Amino acid sequence: MADSTTVLDVADSAVKIGLGALIGGLTTIVLAKINNKHVSTKAKNDKKYEILEDVVVKIDKFNKSTSLYWARITDAFSKIDQDEKVSKKEASKIKILEQELFENFTVISICKAKLLLIGASNASKNLIAYHDKVREFYKYAHLENEECSEKSLIDYRDKMQVLRKEFFISLNKEYEKVTA
Repeated sequence: MADSTTVLDVADSAVKIGLGALIGGLTTIVLAKINNKHVSTKAKNDKKYEILEDVVVKIDKFNKSTSLYWARITDAFSKIDQDEKVSKKEASKIKILEQELFENFTVISICKAKLLLIGASNASKNLIAYHDKVREFYKYAHLENEECSEKSLIDYRDKMQVLRKEFFISLNKEYEKVTA
């Protein structure tokens, strides 16, 4: 009888150890999968955050060149509207700023692509609208354009500011998704 009890005790202990190892192994696998998914999600969000930061820096540079060009050309048309002359020095500064703005248009294409890459289609759409309005302003705002006036340039600025704000609101929503 003692032998059968010992065999049963050994079998019972083996089953308990086996079940414990099985439960421990399954728990380890489940926790590893959860942890791996968390690490993967965090890595994706970190990359998206990095891309969003890069977009903000590039758009800020574009905004700066747009604002500087707008200010100079508006000052010039303010003079023209008051029947004053724009000096060659002022015209030269405007041409330099015009060229800088032109060069910064390529930044927008890069930013649109990056936003689409991370799935920020609404922000990309708003950036396109802002870009299109700035491009329209750029084509219109030239010293050679006799139809251009200080008032029309102020109207452009107001429209560009609204579109810029809409872009940054949509970009903020993307930030909130990444940092939540």
